[in-house]
Amino acid sequence: IDKISTVPKDSSAYHTGMMDVSDRALLIKTNIMDATPYMYVSIANLMFTVVWIAALLGIFAALKRKKDQLKETDDIGV
Repeated sequence: IDKISTVPKDSSAYHTGMMDVSDRALLIKTNIMDATPYMYVSIANLMFTVVWIAALLGIFAALKRKKDQLKETDDIGV
């Protein structure tokens, strides 16, 4: 803080430092804007997630059922 406060406001070092701070603030703002949609918990997002999980569980259940049926047919046939 001592170094920053001693730099005159009309110097090139001060200007360069402020430009750097501005660029970093803009980058943080952009990153927050990119992450914002993933932070919302809404009814629509929850329902969409539930549908996806149910679909995946249904697919795995169907595959397991089909595997059991094929194994049963193989056991009977042998």
